[in-house]
Amino acid sequence: MTFKEWSYECTSCSMKQKHLHWDNQEPPTCACGGTLEPYHVALKKNRGIIDDQIEGGARFFETMGHEPVWIESKSEWRREMDKRQLENVVRHDADYYKKRFKEHDERLRDTGEIRH
Repeated sequence: MTFKEWSYECTSCSMKQKHLHWDNQEPPTCACGGTLEPYHVALKKNRGIIDDQIEGGARFFETMGHEPVWIESKSEWRREMDKRQLENVVRHDADYYKKRFKEHDERLRDTGEIRH
């Protein structure tokens, strides 16, 4: 359940109202007796900003070439990656874990710790 501010418009008098209530509650009725229908309002400026700080803070990145590079933000990291024509590779995807689980099961079968 979410408690938040809801924006409504009356179907009878077209008056716009805002009410605070839980998402599982019925919408209130208008003073004129009409029904209130929810409507979407434009998001406020800068409401959905994603943080540009690097987790763990600014530091040297030693895997971008022969010399370490000091990077202070995610956008600076992206610019540096583009400048050096590098591609970020995440080695721990689903296939990586499938392979590791398979190797682990084979090792257990080979040592006799598990029998199938």
